Amino acid sequence: MNYFNLGIAVGVFAASLLVLFRNRLSKDKQDCYDERQVIIRGKGYQYAFFTTMGLLMLYAAFADQLEKYLDAGIIPLAILLFSGLILMGYCLFHDAFWGLSSKKNKRIAVTVWAMFSVLNVMHIVDNSSPDKMWIAGRLSSRFMLPLLLSIFFAIALILMLLKNRMKNDEE
Repeated sequence: MNYFNLGIAVGVFAASLLVLFRNRLSKDKQDCYDERQVIIRGKGYQYAFFTTMGLLMLYAAFADQLEKYLDAGIIPLAILLFSGLILMGYCLFHDAFWGLSSKKNKRIAVTVWAMFSVLNVMHIVDNSSPDKMWIAGRLSSRFMLPLLLSIFFAIALILMLLKNRMKNDEE
């Protein structure tokens, strides 16, 4: 088994553990949302959905040209990650972001997102040789996937820190 497949397996396992532990919490320990936050989250989902649809239509129009230089699955993944950032940013800056209600949760979230970003950067460095970056004249998903995820986690971390800074300035 190579490191790429091992990384995917560890990621799926870690996500499964997070979901399992999240579901084991009692209902009163989980974050509760008021009506305003539910509406904001719905609007965030709406913006993310329409962003995804618009970018997928744009990708469909230029897929032939883009797939000459990139593996086919990279652009749809980048679109989904970008839409996730839209949702996260909208909910975060309108105070309806999940899991950041206490200081402990904020520190844990910032630490985990920073760790994910650094681990993906390490994977990029490992795959930065030209024979791993370019396969058959196209940028490989083996190089681009960690790059996209690293950028996603870094931007998400910056958004969290920016929101935290804005909140501290208000107080």
